[in-house]
Amino acid sequence: ADVVIVNSQKGVMDAMGVGYEALHACNPRVVMVSSQLLGSRGPASDWMGYGPSTRPIGGLSYLWSHPGSDVPAESSSIHPDHLAGRVGAVGALAALVGSERTGVGCHVEVAQVEVVVGLLGDLFAQEDLRPGTVVPIGNTSAVAAPRGPYPCQGEEQYGAVDVQTDAQWSALVEVMGSPEWATEPAYKSAEGRVAARAVIDGGLAAWTAPQEARAVMERCQARGVPAGVMHYPLTHLEDPHLKARGFLRPIEQPMVGSLTLEGPAFHTSRSAGPRIEASPRLGEHTREVCTGLLGIRSDEIDALVAKGVLEEPS
Repeated sequence: ADVVIVNSQKGVMDAMGVGYEALHACNPRVVMVSSQLLGSRGPASDWMGYGPSTRPIGGLSYLWSHPGSDVPAESSSIHPDHLAGRVGAVGALAALVGSERTGVGCHVEVAQVEVVVGLLGDLFAQEDLRPGTVVPIGNTSAVAAPRGPYPCQGEEQYGAVDVQTDAQWSALVEVMGSPEWATEPAYKSAEGRVAARAVIDGGLAAWTAPQEARAVMERCQARGVPAGVMHYPLTHLEDPHLKARGFLRPIEQPMVGSLTLEGPAFHTSRSAGPRIEASPRLGEHTREVCTGLLGIRSDEIDALVAKGVLEEPS
């Protein structure tokens, strides 16, 4: 192997005899990339969990809260897992370049909490220079308005609108039919809109409320205003874009019934798509593997199944 990727708790690989030092002794060129919540060194390095466990420690959970709320807003996203993985990939590539040049690999470590803190460097600097200015702002932005989810027709249905430029604001005003409240001259600048955020949010919410979320999105997008719908898991199954791309893959899973699986995360012009099909039953390929790959006789397989060493579907 050129690269070994580890996402286990600190010490697990060493306990199994396949830590970096052991692998390096076998293959001096090997690159190991490991990622733990808080790294493999330091007083809290024994902490276990998933990437989101680093968000409170890194300060991100605080910033994701809504102003004045005593309850953290948080999110069900797995962030920063994906970002930490990408940082690890960059580390692996850099280590491989070094290995090719020197003939010696190395151990790359990505502590997820440090990835989170690294994202907030500008905010730490701002708070240092102007104490008390970095506070939770929820879905809003310090430099743009309107921005956030707005109620639409139906129960718990929302459309997101994110005006980033003055031109987008002018387009949104036209989409809304140029209501009197939106034609205030001060609103033509981002500073004016940020200062009047509450008024603008109220007017925009009144416009979106009687409409379906998708209609809001399509009307805004048609004029170049960033907008989207808030999806629920079930609404993904009816999303016309996902359907048109063939991303939704219905299958029949034995002993379960109909399921819809997600399609590939990426496509290339020179590779076939992945196999997306029902999962095999436990032990479904036991005999195929034992006879075809391992050369075990049928009567030996019968004996091993009877002893519980091997398993096949009942």
